[in-house]
Amino acid sequence: MVTSMDEDQAWEDVKPRKRRQDDVINGYEEEPDFSDSDDFEEDISDSELLGDVVEKKPKEADGIDAVIVVDNVPVVGEDRIGKLNTVITKIFSKFGKIHSDFYPQFEGKTKGYIFIEYETDKSAREAVKGADGYKLDKSHTFRVNLFSDFEKYQDVSDSWIPPEKQPFKDVGNLHYFLEDEDCNNQFSVIYEGGEKTAIFLNTASEPGLLERRERWTETYTRWSPKGAYLATFHGKGIALW
Repeated sequence: MVTSMDEDQAWEDVKPRKRRQDDVINGYEEEPDFSDSDDFEEDISDSELLGDVVEKKPKEADGIDAVIVVDNVPVVGEDRIGKLNTVITKIFSKFGKIHSDFYPQFEGKTKGYIFIEYETDKSAREAVKGADGYKLDKSHTFRVNLFSDFEKYQDVSDSWIPPEKQPFKDVGNLHYFLEDEDCNNQFSVIYEGGEKTAIFLNTASEPGLLERRERWTETYTRWSPKGAYLATFHGKGIALW
């Protein structure tokens, strides 16, 4: 049971405190002081406090990580370098802000390759991913690499360690389809917007389903020249089945 004394004490705890004269300076109420003491040491890092913000913070590129090398660039004279630069900048600026570029020359003409430096190494990686294989015209297809890759391949060790021998895996008869009594061929079908891929046996009455998988390929499928393998195409490469 709450007594009247308890009620009085509770009211004293929650009721607004009467402003003291010390709280008013020159007619203005003094603001609360939230400053840390002189011996206070912050023990929370920026990544813990603002992890998502720090992750998005632009980072300055370290050395050559933001530099790319573009090969198979048209060889032009000094009078056309400006026009070439305009075209190159339009293509590569969509991957990030370009810090600088360099067009090596010899005897008044470009050498067919250029260097582009971005403000971040992330932009450089995006340029390699997006522009390598870019077809400028029928005679020039770009080959784009990170400048740091040259150092990586240059520093490959001279000592070669042979890989471990892998045990043989029996995959069965790869030409079993040639043994079909009715000589029926097999064919692949991609349907439902590329979500499903199926292999059918081309029987006379109605095709028979042999195998069906979801998202088996990211683009299309191809049979090997002799029909022993089915190739599916993916962003990271080709898989054989």
